[in-house]
Amino acid sequence: MLYRSDRVGYPEGAELLEPLKIDATATSRVYATCCNTAMLMRFDDARHWVCVYRSRFHDAAPAVEFRICTKYKPVGVDLANDVPAYAMYPPTLLLRLVKSRLAMLFAPRAAAVGP
Repeated sequence: MLYRSDRVGYPEGAELLEPLKIDATATSRVYATCCNTAMLMRFDDARHWVCVYRSRFHDAAPAVEFRICTKYKPVGVDLANDVPAYAMYPPTLLLRLVKSRLAMLFAPRAAAVGP
């Protein structure tokens, strides 16, 4: 799930979270050191969103609207046809991302929380 980076915080357990660089790219996985569980992916570049693992929300997770970046799925993996799938980013998502970036520019700044 994609969330604005300014809306992701850790109400408890932030001291147990550590970023792990995947490779030389701008991507880090934030994982819980207590159980070695990945929690989210953060970008070190100009992206203003984080990818949160949907399963961390259990029953409170919102419904899946579409799948993105499916061109990177492993060979032989078949995706369900329950929602639209896009090889990269669909225009509707790009529009949402632009709107969220503008909202962040004009929103009052909150104290940063977490890694």
